[in-house]
Amino acid sequence: YYSAIWGNEIIANPGSMIGSIGVIMQGADISELMEKVGVKTQTVHAGTYKQVGTFDRKWSEVERAELDKVIGGTYAMFVTDVARARKLDPNLSSNYADAHIFTAAQAQKVGLVDSIGVEFDAKKRVETLSKVAEPIWNKEDPMDKFFKRFAAEGASLAHMYFPPVSLQ
Repeated sequence: YYSAIWGNEIIANPGSMIGSIGVIMQGADISELMEKVGVKTQTVHAGTYKQVGTFDRKWSEVERAELDKVIGGTYAMFVTDVARARKLDPNLSSNYADAHIFTAAQAQKVGLVDSIGVEFDAKKRVETLSKVAEPIWNKEDPMDKFFKRFAAEGASLAHMYFPPVSLQ
């Protein structure tokens, strides 16, 4: 969604799921597993926050605060950009941001998209806006299409006849 916000118009497919305006960072703490199998990490680093987010131990409160700072700043930037681009009230961001997920109709209602349509509708709108009477739309080259399909089917057959070997 972020990549589309500055467009003149956003047309959403009726079956779209739109939104989830939020930021997440997650990581695993596998220190107990490492202890059970006898694995320890060795680290040399410079900088207080250089190990922030590593998976081999629980994050300290200082590290969590550093991540919260970055995530919070990134989220504020995202919401501000959406509000500016879509001309929405940033004070009402809990209506359209806050990681809500919307159907296309719901997204239109809160101002995240301008209209609902399919590819045909989007192309017609581009024709109108560009004032090009008879546009020529790029089509996938038939040979490229053939080779993509050939590669996909070949990979599928190879997987079927030569399944991954499990070493136990």
